[in-house]
Amino acid sequence: MKLYFFINTLLFPALTCFAQPSLSGEYKISNPDFKDRVSCFFKGIKHSVGGSELSLKKDSSFIYTTCGNIIEGKWVFENRILYLHLASNKFRNDSLNFSSELKQNINQTLEFKVKNRKLYRIDFAGNGEKYIEILSRQDTE
Repeated sequence: MKLYFFINTLLFPALTCFAQPSLSGEYKISNPDFKDRVSCFFKGIKHSVGGSELSLKKDSSFIYTTCGNIIEGKWVFENRILYLHLASNKFRNDSLNFSSELKQNINQTLEFKVKNRKLYRIDFAGNGEKYIEILSRQDTE
């Protein structure tokens, strides 16, 4: 009986304090703040992305909208990394979706580092230069 009391009154509430907050919600592109710009400088990142939005649903589905694409799939969060497993990747310009020359690769996973209500993704542009994408969680309250 003492063990039951200990678990229900002391241990369980203590463990729930350390539970991971839900990532579901809306995220929009944000400009790098001073701290982010300094970090980018030392990592050799010269460019940032604009125009992206990400909607993480509670059922683990997502919609990721960039300047040129609408991407959908399932998301998983492990070890402070958000993984976006693509199920569809369509051009925002619908006429491009019918081009046989412009096939969209859906056999990939995008990774975002999660830190302080922000999502960070570093990738390479066509010219080989690094760029960063920073999405900030939007308060819906």
